[in-house]
Amino acid sequence: MTGICGLCKEEKKLCHSHIIPEFFYKNIYDHYGRFYEISTDEDSRVNFEQKGAREYLFCEDCEQHLNTNETYVNQFFFGRTEIDMTIYDEYAVVENADYKKFKLLQLSILWRASITSHSFFRDVDLGEEVEKQLREMILEEEPGDPSFFGCNINMIKLPKGLDANFFTSPDIFEKDDKLAYRFVFSNMVWIFFDPESKIDESIEQTFIKPDGQIIINQMEFQQLPFLTEFVKELKEAGKLEEVAKFTKKEET
Repeated sequence: MTGICGLCKEEKKLCHSHIIPEFFYKNIYDHYGRFYEISTDEDSRVNFEQKGAREYLFCEDCEQHLNTNETYVNQFFFGRTEIDMTIYDEYAVVENADYKKFKLLQLSILWRASITSHSFFRDVDLGEEVEKQLREMILEEEPGDPSFFGCNINMIKLPKGLDANFFTSPDIFEKDDKLAYRFVFSNMVWIFFDPESKIDESIEQTFIKPDGQIIINQMEFQQLPFLTEFVKELKEAGKLEEVAKFTKKEET
């Protein structure tokens, strides 16, 4: 497919681009390389998917441009990069992250979610002016300040008996003069705060800093009411039983 690349804005052959990088999906695939797509709608069916949300967005050159930062963050989270990390009861402190690569990856996820027409990301709309600003930053490899769409990362600690890997549609929420976009993937919650919001110091200190420090919170599943309510609705709609039947059938 030929079209205007979303990043360089040149007319080229477009790739079937992921909105959320593919490596974040790796933990939700079954042994057939598929994952379950589930809705709380009682009339919907449980569907199999083999790839995450994609759209024809970027040319091959720009895919490679984005991939530089994706590769680094993939290695950061999945064990191929030496990380100077101290783990405490409720959070972990990383001291040696690559600020430029990590921050640009964060901004690119938010930007891609805003420019895509995929319905999974329908609640993310930054507006043309901000989208243009982010596109230029990503293209020119300028990560900006830590507080510019600063991202608070939280690892989800699941209770015993809940074997799941959550990947939900991002949403927008406002609370106490804060406007934020919340993404859940690979059992992590990434919360991007609007630069105009009044951010508490306790939140701002978790953003990645130019010296490479990141504070990653660990949150109990019960501390996330939007997820506990989602699971409750799935149970009430009989979707969890439906998934269990699919899984049992595949294993026999």
